[in-house]
Amino acid sequence: MSRVSNAINMVKLLNKNGPMKVKDLARELEVSERMIKTYKEDLEKSGFYICSKSGPDGGYYLDMPLEFSFIGITKEEIDTLKMVNELIKSKDYPHAPVFDKFTYKILNYTSGLEEIKFFSKNVVRPNLVKEKELKAWEIINNAITKKKKLKIKYKPLEKKADSEKTRIVHPYGVFEHDLAVYFFGYCELRKDLRYFKLSRIEKIEVLDEEFEINKNIDIHQRLNASFGIMNDKPMKLKVEIKYPFSQLVKEKAFSSTYRITEIDDNTIVYEAEIMGYKEIKSWILSMGKYAHVVEPIELREDIKKDIEYLNKIYN
Repeated sequence: MSRVSNAINMVKLLNKNGPMKVKDLARELEVSERMIKTYKEDLEKSGFYICSKSGPDGGYYLDMPLEFSFIGITKEEIDTLKMVNELIKSKDYPHAPVFDKFTYKILNYTSGLEEIKFFSKNVVRPNLVKEKELKAWEIINNAITKKKKLKIKYKPLEKKADSEKTRIVHPYGVFEHDLAVYFFGYCELRKDLRYFKLSRIEKIEVLDEEFEINKNIDIHQRLNASFGIMNDKPMKLKVEIKYPFSQLVKEKAFSSTYRITEIDDNTIVYEAEIMGYKEIKSWILSMGKYAHVVEPIELREDIKKDIEYLNKIYN
């Protein structure tokens, strides 16, 4: 056989059998061990990387399975897929079992590859919530694809006179925040973009009426401008934060536009123009004595009232 044919057959053998000794490859291909090393060099020039490991079960093996080498999938991409799968499983998202099954099919080709040791803390979510999210997601995704309006009955946390009215919504997309799934779209009741948590949707129906997407609405800009997902009036926030929370804040920006000034080894000043008043207040209260609001004054006074109320409860 030609040199090219033997090199291709060598790849086929490694793909089928996993690690093989040089002497075994030489015997199968009926060539010298020196030629096996030559084939290895030729293959690596063509993008088929041949690795080697020592020991009784060692030998030459493919860096990537043949099926992946042909379409350009790399070991780094496979390792990333493993990590992402572990993250999705740990957060217990509605589609986690489906993604895990898909990942297993892909990784089943890669039994010869080294395992990546990546772990994530597991979150347990109620099955009823996951089932509700999954059912709603399928209906919403269908409406998004066909650009059909949705008729929903929604139960928000914040009670208003018309908060539980039936709403007509133009669904634009779905996103995840703080382990919950939301869909966003133009709400005809509020005349603006709104977010709806899937687990709080009481009833949902796809209407025959189509809608046009408002291209002036930028979901990325909206989400990045807010501390969490609540959109309200932007405010200039300035908070003095002490260790250990100062270190935690330096590791997580919370906003796309912010500034951190280090006062000393233990203290920072965090500043941002940001939305999400209620979420920001909860965040500051969660840091207790380690956070001191400099501005806005309204937030300072609001937090003082909450502390006074808590003091009455616990006394």
